[in-house]
Formats: sequence, structure tokens, C-alpha cells
Amino acid sequence: MKIYKNLMNNTSTHWQWYRKYFQMNVFRYFMLWFAIVPLFAVLLAENGNSIKLGNSPSSLIINLELPFSWELLWIASILFLIAWIIYLFCCPTFIRKYPTFTDYQNHDHDPRWIIWESALVINNTKLFQKFFERLSTKNLLEIESKKEIQLNEPIVDDYQTLIYFEKDNQLYSLGMPIYKGDVQDLNLTKISEKAIFWEIFGRFASSKTFSRFLILILIFASLILVAINIGQNIFSGFKYIFGY
Repeated sequence: MKIYKNLMNNTSTHWQWYRKYFQMNVFRYFMLWFAIVPLFAVLLAENGNSIKLGNSPSSLIINLELPFSWELLWIASILFLIAWIIYLFCCPTFIRKYPTFTDYQNHDHDPRWIIWESALVINNTKLFQKFFERLSTKNLLEIESKKEIQLNEPIVDDYQTLIYFEKDNQLYSLGMPIYKGDVQDLNLTKISEKAIFWEIFGRFASSKTFSRFLILILIFASLILVAINIGQNIFSGFKYIFGY
């Protein structure tokens, strides 16, 4: 259990890193093999291990035997496909939409928008505690006096978009952009927006531990089966070259 916890808490197993596995050429290869294998299986079922082109004694015979186990490779493709489907359904939208802060900036959001994204974390009981602790440490929260106010939902006014929430009977607010008096502090706003982004990112990236673990196991199992196939290929090559 401790090994599992340490593994899934490691940033290398967080959601943002799974994205690259499903963008590699190997993914297209697996999907191609997944589609081809049923056709290959039909040919084997109807013709055995060879196909004879023509009816004359000199007709060309095509050997359908492969130097590796196509069944194992198809299972590897299935495992990889299942991992991809889990990724599509379970990877947080925030991570898929904004894999880096540069991607977030490319959407040209107003600084106020980060408060709407923050609301998703504030209203998630599993993610809120650490989010609160990190924002408090970075002095991004304002302590407010008790008052009748809408909680846990962004409020838009002339100056800022804010969200109010309670923690241990204390009222806090998080707002953007940042003002010094009546003047917007552009530099502090930019720094704070980036800091809040990475805290949201970190909470979502480390979420849904079991789903991440399942994807990791499926990809690892798929790679093991591919490695076995590569070994079969190498062995067949040596067997042919050295004639044994």
C-alpha cells in the first residue's frame, strides 16, 4: 500500500504525463494493428497458414505465418485502447485543455477567469484542503469579516471577480485582478494568476489516483507484450540467419 501511495504521489505518474503516450506514433500503430488482426484471423481460419494464388502447380503460395505472436500483439493493442478510453473519460478537463500555463495563456483569458476555474477546486471536497493550504502559504487569500455573502460561487463586480468560502469558521476570499488602492497592479496580477493556475493544475493532476494507476498498469502490460513480440522477432531472425 505504501509503494502504491508513493508511486501515485510521484509527479511522474500525474495526469499531464499520460497525454504523451496517446500522441505517439506507437498509438497509431496499435490502433492499426487492432483493426487489421480480425481480417488476418479470418484469412487464417479460411486458408490455414498459407494462401495459394491460382490452381496450377506453379501457382504462388503466400505463407501467412508471422515471426511473432499476432495474438499477443492484438492483446497489447486492446490493453492500450482500454487505457486510452480510461484517459478520455477520467483525465480532468482542466489538464487536457491546459497541459501547460502557455496553453492557458494562448486562450487569452481575462485574469478574472482563473477564479471560475478555482471554484471547481474549492467545491471539490477531495481537492480543497491542499488548495487552501497552498494559497494561504502564498498569501493569495484575503481574510474577511463575517457577512451575508454568497459562498463558493464566483461573484463579478466592477473591479474584480471574487469567490468567498469558509474554512474552520473563518471567511476567506480569492479575487482577480489584484488592486493596490484603486489601481490595478498588472505585475502582481500576472504573478498571482500564474501561481493560482499551477495550484489548480497540481490538484487536478494528482486527482483520481486509481484511474491513473489502472492506466499505468495497462500501458506497462501492453509494453511487456510488445517486448515479448520483439524478442520473438529477434529470435526468428537469428534462427533464420544461423539455420537452427
